[in-house]
Amino acid sequence: MLDCDPKDWRDILELIEKYLKEMGKVVPDLEKAVRSLVEYHVTLITSGAVILYERFTKLLADNDSYD
Repeated sequence: MLDCDPKDWRDILELIEKYLKEMGKVVPDLEKAVRSLVEYHVTLITSGAVILYERFTKLLADNDSYD
């Protein structure tokens, strides 16, 4: 990726998706991916293992990329 011009995630995305499929992994659609991220953060918050404000800020930052 560093050798690509322009340097962009999309340049290698197809190869990554192909590799994941070959490894038997499912590439989630956007809705499922966001839902998984939210569930992950909420689980940490409700377990008391993290500081609520810090984790909620991280959740918002992670999901900001999907707007």
